[in-house]
Amino acid sequence: MQPPGFEPGSEAWEAPMLPLHYGCIIKLSHESNLIVLFSVLSMDELKLIYLINFLRRIFIFSTQFYLPFYFLELGFNGLEVGILFALFAIPSLLTTLPTGLLNDRFTVKRLIFVGLLMLMAHYIGLALINSFFGMAILLFIGGLGNNISETSISSFVLKKVKGEKGKEFSIYTSANFLGVAAGFLIGGILLQFIPFTTVFWIIAALYFLLLFLTFPLSETIFHSEKLGKYKSDLLNRNVLVFALILFLFSLHWGAERVSYSPFLREVLNLNFFESAIYMTLPLIALAAVVLLLGRRIDKVKSVRKYFFAAIFLSGAGHIAMTIPDLGISFISRVIHEIGDGVLDLVVLIGIAKLFKDARIGGNSSFIFLMATTGLFVGSLIFGPIAETYGHSMPLIISGIISLVALVIAFFGMDWIKK
Repeated sequence: MQPPGFEPGSEAWEAPMLPLHYGCIIKLSHESNLIVLFSVLSMDELKLIYLINFLRRIFIFSTQFYLPFYFLELGFNGLEVGILFALFAIPSLLTTLPTGLLNDRFTVKRLIFVGLLMLMAHYIGLALINSFFGMAILLFIGGLGNNISETSISSFVLKKVKGEKGKEFSIYTSANFLGVAAGFLIGGILLQFIPFTTVFWIIAALYFLLLFLTFPLSETIFHSEKLGKYKSDLLNRNVLVFALILFLFSLHWGAERVSYSPFLREVLNLNFFESAIYMTLPLIALAAVVLLLGRRIDKVKSVRKYFFAAIFLSGAGHIAMTIPDLGISFISRVIHEIGDGVLDLVVLIGIAKLFKDARIGGNSSFIFLMATTGLFVGSLIFGPIAETYGHSMPLIISGIISLVALVIAFFGMDWIKK
């Protein structure tokens, strides 16, 4: 049955139609200025999850790397900025494993909704509160919402994807990083012309709208497994070394949270818009490389060489981008981002190889927890380092640590074949 006014043959029915991504349709009626009808008839759950996560990342990364400027404007010092970003990561330390286990037992729909609701509250608070104590609470709430939604989405994708996993994971990874790129660009443009608090209100409103996209998700429950089986899975040399490598590698994400955008302004003398361009274009290159690699990686016997190459490119690029020459720094950043993207793809494939689908939610959350721990520790230690030695130093040190992780990976991990 058609909605009133859209019966076949009616004027509205005959109005021009514009198809949108993921099966959405806009009908333009000549009788009214604009009638918008969203239909999700052709959108499957996996594509809907991709869309939700793409938009979620746009919203959060439109401010994430610019927040150090806001905190400095409020009078916070380097240590306080580091503490705030560490507080954003702390909820992940506390809830990543429980969230992963819940995703093996309950529907992802409710967890994603709760996570997005917390992110909306986080941005409303940012617009209203400017004390350090208040910001500490808000960063904790935002980190909790971000972790619940991201862990749930990742678990869902790992469970849902079958067959050509390299191809599907490359689409998911590319969409994630394109969301980050779009967030950087949109945030940089907005902050060039309007104040932080206005941007916070805009993002809060967008998160409110995003909540409605979770409604079509089904209430599917996957599996319920005994906790002892998870312990057996995780007490494996390959898994433990894999986790250690990701912890060391992820320290550079903490360094970026603290120093990336201040480095662009203080060392390369870029404004918000120029910084947005600098950060966005390498991510577009990343997405293109990962998409091209996706089909190829399904045909190889081992992802070992891609794993090594990714860590090397990421670490070396992170160090070289601190050279105070815009051209050299930018090219180095492109190299770094390509390394990051390929590693993300290989990590997803590695998780799919290491763990059974029935327990992949809980087991993958352990791997994600190690990465989150690296971000937390990095945020905490690199804040004071940046304040004392400048914003180049955290990027250099964390890049060197990534290269150390490469050595550990080479000698310490036996790679699983197809």
